[in-house]
Formats: sequence, structure tokens, C-alpha cells
Amino acid sequence: MRNIVCLTFITAVLLLTACSKDKKSERFRLLTTTAWINESVLVDGEEPAGDWDFLNEFSGEAKFNEDGTGNFGNYTGQWRFNETETEITITTETIPLPIVTRIIELTSERLEISTVTLNPQNPSETAEITMIFKSR
Repeated sequence: MRNIVCLTFITAVLLLTACSKDKKSERFRLLTTTAWINESVLVDGEEPAGDWDFLNEFSGEAKFNEDGTGNFGNYTGQWRFNETETEITITTETIPLPIVTRIIELTSERLEISTVTLNPQNPSETAEITMIFKSR
């Protein structure tokens, strides 16, 4: 009888913890609540040009969906936070490597991210890419 009571209690605890929804963090809520409109894309502090002109395709709108999918300018893909929610990793079928961005600022009005990436035309060259968005 004691075993049945213990087993019932353990089962109830497991069911209650398994059924509780994960609480979404403030950063998750801020990122996924709105669409983000691109205000600027900078390459080492300047407008993209030459080999970096492809970055202009990121202009427009970014939408981070709660299910981890999203639209990033002309690209569609997946996104995820790192464990401390200080970085966002974006993957798309169009770009062969994941893009890992550092979050500089995330508020209800503004998103600023930065990443260092290789120049696709000259792989020995890198640049810091900064993107600034405002909420829609």
C-alpha cells in the first residue's frame, strides 16, 4: 500500500512538472513580440559596398517567431539564443554557415546586433557587421 501511495505521488509530481509550460524570458518576449524594421547595416562603421553589397539584402524587416523560425530581409530560416541570451544564431539554406550575432541592445523599441564575418569574395578578409532595427 505504501508503495502505491509513493508511486502515485511521484507520478503526479512528474505529470505536473512535465505539463507546466516553460516561462518565456523577457529577452525572448522582446525579440518575438514585434517585427523589426532595419534602420542601418554597417560594415566596419560604413555603408556596405563592393564585396559587401550583398548585405543590402538584409534590409527591410526581420521577424523572429516563437517557434524558432523567422524572416530576415529576403532570407527565411531558423534562429536561437545562446544559453545566456546574449547572442542570436541565424541559419538559412541560402547562407552555408550559421550567423552568430552578439546582441548589443534589445529593448521594446530597438534591436542592435553585431557580428564579425568573412568576406565571401575574399575569405582572408573579415569585417564587423552591425545592424540596427526599430520595432514596427
